[in-house]
Amino acid sequence: SSSAASDVYKRQLQEVEEVYIIDHLSELLGKLHAGIGDLNLRYGEDQTIIKSLQDVDLYLSVPLDLLGVEYTSYYDINNLRVSEMIESIHAEQSARIKLFSDDCERDVDFSQFTPRGHYTESDELERYFRTMIWLGRTEIYLIEPSAPLCQTEEQSLRTIQRQVIMAYLIHELFEDEANLELYSDIENIISTFVGDQDNVKLPELGELFQEAGINSAFDLVDQGASASSKIYTASPSVFSPKSA
Repeated sequence: SSSAASDVYKRQLQEVEEVYIIDHLSELLGKLHAGIGDLNLRYGEDQTIIKSLQDVDLYLSVPLDLLGVEYTSYYDINNLRVSEMIESIHAEQSARIKLFSDDCERDVDFSQFTPRGHYTESDELERYFRTMIWLGRTEIYLIEPSAPLCQTEEQSLRTIQRQVIMAYLIHELFEDEANLELYSDIENIISTFVGDQDNVKLPELGELFQEAGINSAFDLVDQGASASSKIYTASPSVFSPKSA
């Protein structure tokens, strides 16, 4: 019956998640986060890029915290930010927050982090579910969405520039072949069960940046927010939102 087939599918998915994906995802996030130090050496003195570096630290610290992996945020400023984000995720309420921006707020429905289905069967699976929701549905804007981001155009352009730089920095973290190979293994398994995602994935941004003539985060500072119009017309995510 279709019900029996569905049960088999869910059990197979759960076994793969528990036996392989969770451990390897923890390893990947740890490796990516460990690379922030090198990025800081390269870019940390730039007053524009430093904010995006701090955003990358936040972006990777939150899932490490959700998974229960031992870590320390690279920038002290993120200690409180991570705590507040984790608190909001567990509160499971809609909220309007500033994320990857000093100027603009976005509406986030934290109820989407509520584990469901087989993800309620263990603490480990609940942690994994919330992590994948964070990675799959936390948007990094490369262009302004249809609804205005900020109150002024200047604020919106500054926010888009900051997040495009953030995306480029994450792209740099994936230039490490070990990180990319680990990512590909995880993504291939996930797509086998849930299909490919529609959004551009961050590791795939390299080709887009190359076509735009972006070879360094400094290029995105020099070209300003206008550089975002050369990149892409979608918000990237690391993993498919459907994977959870």
